[in-house]
Amino acid sequence: MAQLLQKFNNTNKNSPLDVRVSSIESFLQLFTDELVYLLGNLTLKNFSSTAISSLKGEIKTGTNNLVELSNNLKIQWGDVLVTSISAGASVSKKIVFNKAFSNPPSILVTPYTLVPQNVFCSYTERKANEFKLVLCRNDTTPTTVSWIAIGI
Repeated sequence: MAQLLQKFNNTNKNSPLDVRVSSIESFLQLFTDELVYLLGNLTLKNFSSTAISSLKGEIKTGTNNLVELSNNLKIQWGDVLVTSISAGASVSKKIVFNKAFSNPPSILVTPYTLVPQNVFCSYTERKANEFKLVLCRNDTTPTTVSWIAIGI
């Protein structure tokens, strides 16, 4: 990304840059490429998603939805289907990481919905091994929430 931004900024100083990825696996590929560019040669220690098998490095077997780099940085992700029992009511789901972090990680949650203005999504109770995802919407439509956690 820094390579892309540097190249873009050299030619388009006042234009915004919109980078979109089609999947969490594409994001992880972009993120890992960026880490290698910024931090030098990293070795991939652990991953098990075939969609990101193009990542280079030492590959060991591991749990689903986990990438672990040689500097102990872990990236874990997943999707969860959340259904509210009544319109306007918050519902929460406990998400347990496949492998605990040393400290509570940085977490990003985002709902996938055709009507995003009707949904609020966040998290609470962030711990090294789990967090609680919270979703509220103005109807009871089942909503898939994607999450990603990054930390050491």
